[in-house]
Amino acid sequence: MGTTDQRLEIAMGQMLRVGVTAAAIVVFVGGVFYICHPVGPHPDYSQFRGASAAGYHIGSIVSGSFHFESKSLIECGILLLIATPICRVCSAW
Repeated sequence: MGTTDQRLEIAMGQMLRVGVTAAAIVVFVGGVFYICHPVGPHPDYSQFRGASAAGYHIGSIVSGSFHFESKSLIECGILLLIATPICRVCSAW
């Protein structure tokens, strides 16, 4: 294995570490905001009511994250975690 291959592997490994760490930090901050600042009434678990699909678009997740909404921060961290290996595969081409 040449030095170019080693550099590429080191760069990809570093990118994966940074991506996972960034995702963990974003999810952690969102979780802290979620615990410290509860939004809305306490849920009633005696009946199941599904969540609306309005908050599950990438644009609304990103804009909510910029406004420090806790659920949006958690969802943004999960999206970062999903995007990390995708970026790794795309950078290998």
